[in-house]
Amino acid sequence: MDESEALRLECISLINRIARSPYNLKLLLSARAGLQIVAGYKAHRSQQMRQRMQAKFGR
Repeated sequence: MDESEALRLECISLINRIARSPYNLKLLLSARAGLQIVAGYKAHRSQQMRQRMQAKFGR
């Protein structure tokens, strides 16, 4: 199982937990916050990589 498949299964599991939980709003907000952190980290890393490539290759 590759990383993307594992992440997909983890997301499905989280959605199922949220659907069954009386505290679903809290879980949903936690999941949203977690996804925003990951997305922000990945966006920052992508921006850093672009800047390094531009500096290296002068584009």
